[in-house]
Amino acid sequence: EDGIAEGLQNWFKILINLYVELIESRTKSQLKSAMTNEEFKQIEATIRDQRLNTIYTVAFYVDSFFSVASAIIELQKLTRYLRKIPVNVKEQSNEYLTALCDLLVMIGPVIPCLSSELWTILRKQIKHNVDGYDLSKNLFEQNYPKLPDDYPGKINALYDTTIFASMPVSRSVLPSLSTSDVLKCLNENDNQSQMKAFIENNALKLDRLRKLGDYCATLIYERDPDVPIIEQPEAIVEKKKGKSSKKKQ
Repeated sequence: EDGIAEGLQNWFKILINLYVELIESRTKSQLKSAMTNEEFKQIEATIRDQRLNTIYTVAFYVDSFFSVASAIIELQKLTRYLRKIPVNVKEQSNEYLTALCDLLVMIGPVIPCLSSELWTILRKQIKHNVDGYDLSKNLFEQNYPKLPDDYPGKINALYDTTIFASMPVSRSVLPSLSTSDVLKCLNENDNQSQMKAFIENNALKLDRLRKLGDYCATLIYERDPDVPIIEQPEAIVEKKKGKSSKKKQ
């Protein structure tokens, strides 16, 4: 428990520093960027990917397992990632500002007081609205971040809390996919037979298909009581005989 508390405290410190840096970057003299326009676009794209992946993963953990702890871990990853972005990128990047807003809205239900205070800092420093957000309103009036239409959905195979097969699909086709459709797609994508091997080694059977909104369809596997689990043979290691001690003369 002490380790968990310490981990949360460290996260809060990083989180606070992230928004304090927002003030400092706007009060200090502007730094000239040595990046090319192409390099800046690449960083913007990377921030977007990280941001959207966090939205997806947080939604998946909460919707699938009601696991707030797993969702918090993903939010911590995003916090640390944003902290490492160069200052000159932070000053210019719209994706960075959107990620800051996404982060606060997602952690709002978990740590409402701190996130609300940080939102106030954000509103004072940003003089224009950010895509998807109205900075004239407080934190809890904002819409929860959503995945854009061009972000792919995913189909998965899940046992307990382990995703042992996954692939992206167009979100437009997700609502129409049946259990057999998802199974066929995953099998065709299973080039190295890892999915098949996992099912056989754990003696699993397909139980049902679960869809989460328009972003995810997951095949749920359960243990098959009629199939014995294949025990993997242990490697036999021969022990070398130690040299006999010399007799004392």
